Amino acid sequence: VENYVIQAKVPKGWTLEESTIRDLESQMESLGTAIVGLSRGSHFYKSLPQQLPLKAGDILILEGEPKDLSRSLEKLHLEGLNTEGKKIDLFQEGSFVEVVLSQYSTLVGKEAGRVRLRRRYDVSLLGISRQGKAHRSHLKRFKFGVGDILLLQGDEEAIKDFIQAFNCWPLAERNIRFQHSKKTWRALGIFMGAIFLSLFKVVPLHMALPLGAALMALSKTIPIQKMYDGVDWPVVILLGCMIPLGEALESTGTASYLVSQFFKSFGGMDAYWTIALLMAVTMTVSDVLNNAATAVLMAPIAYHMATSLGGNPDPFLMAVTIGASSSFLTPIGHQNNALIMGPGGYGFRDYWRMGLPLEILIVLVATPAILYFWPL
Repeated sequence: VENYVIQAKVPKGWTLEESTIRDLESQMESLGTAIVGLSRGSHFYKSLPQQLPLKAGDILILEGEPKDLSRSLEKLHLEGLNTEGKKIDLFQEGSFVEVVLSQYSTLVGKEAGRVRLRRRYDVSLLGISRQGKAHRSHLKRFKFGVGDILLLQGDEEAIKDFIQAFNCWPLAERNIRFQHSKKTWRALGIFMGAIFLSLFKVVPLHMALPLGAALMALSKTIPIQKMYDGVDWPVVILLGCMIPLGEALESTGTASYLVSQFFKSFGGMDAYWTIALLMAVTMTVSDVLNNAATAVLMAPIAYHMATSLGGNPDPFLMAVTIGASSSFLTPIGHQNNALIMGPGGYGFRDYWRMGLPLEILIVLVATPAILYFWPL
């Protein structure tokens, strides 16, 4: 986000008291800052009255680059405020980090002013951007959403605690250098070893990769704490809940019933269109449910479809695999979708515009490829 929107309060005994909005705007313009809103008491001015004299207690909504905002507050003797209305020494204390809210964040749907980040986490929320546009009203009344970008100020450790507590992704410029250290080569060797063990059928893949991970931990290639933090625990819990549901679909006969109803409705279709429709349905489910959970849910149905046709279940299960991995229609379908929503300035409709043609293309290409490599 190039420009930020912050709140600044007119203090008591202000040297420019009784100056009009127009007077202040001319000074702000020379400092590279713009006034985009004004709040007086409980009233918020949607359009700025140019001749309105400013008084102590007025809250100005200012927009600009961080260095320009800092200079404007210093030159004009204004007080920077956080979302809770507390005075802060803007751009003079602590670290500044931009973070993106993930779909798993507990902040989603809550008002900024009710979270009380300063009191609980010693972190100040200075600005919010949604879909590439800075929020230009009271920050405390803003309701958080998936993909919002937050500008945080605070101690480095406090910001780290905030990011972990609320499932955020930090945005930062980083100088990435590839270093061929001993640990890098060791990690690469262990990973490739696990792949080759699976490739030559010495050990199944679902056993080879955990063995590789355990070897990385025992050889101290990767600290155990980092490995623990790298596990996506919400997905693990979700899968733990979905696996019994997938088994229940099979054991209760629900999967067989759904397949029989499918063939009653689409019994005349050949294998090509059956697999294409199965993939499309799986894609739709994956757009609102985690992709791994979708695979667990749809696998029994795909298996029963194959047995009902008297064919090889592999192409049907591959259709589920590809469909579950193609969640492009919503920002909540996959964490990568949510990650780019704020920085890219995307709206919900943008995912449909690009995602729907992409999913149609995947179905058209993947269906004949599946039947070629995994024939019925």
